[in-house]
Amino acid sequence: MLSIILSLIECLAERPPYDIVFLVDSSSSIGTRDFREVKTFMRTFVDGLDINTKKVQVGLAQFSTDPHKEFLIGDYANKADLFKKIDDLPYRTGGTYMGKAMKFLKDNYFTTAGGSRIDEKVPQVVVVVTDGDSADDIKEPAGQLRKKGIIIFAIGVGPTNMTELKAIANSPPERFVVNIDNYQALQGLTTTMTET
Repeated sequence: MLSIILSLIECLAERPPYDIVFLVDSSSSIGTRDFREVKTFMRTFVDGLDINTKKVQVGLAQFSTDPHKEFLIGDYANKADLFKKIDDLPYRTGGTYMGKAMKFLKDNYFTTAGGSRIDEKVPQVVVVVTDGDSADDIKEPAGQLRKKGIIIFAIGVGPTNMTELKAIANSPPERFVVNIDNYQALQGLTTTMTET
């Protein structure tokens, strides 16, 4: 687990500027309590980023049966606004369609209109948090994101399909895929990031 966090820190904190998009599972399998853990994780993660100087820009999308745009990259340029948006994030429920969500990111987030600085060669990062098997194909849409140079980290919660996570994330999986036992363990990831 430590290796992916160190990779994430190396990828992000040591090389600003960059754009980061959280893609979080909001399907019915999660439940309200665990969804609050996801929000706490994102809040703590964002708190450690250099948002206010605009070196780091953040976007957020949820997915269940359909993907949902919560906010585009750089829509919020200060932490207070980001915290409020994360705190107010609705739990949507539904199925798990991760492939559709990956295509949604490519078409709506990693574009100039979506706030991305990909044309300026600013590193682009996706952090996926999920606990379920996708009901649609994820290999092709994830591959299209990686082909654009987008770095994908995958965090699986519980007995997640590791084959899927490895198909989503960059290689090697030891650096870009982590599996944790439950949503409470997300807070351990942010603690490790803070202490490193």
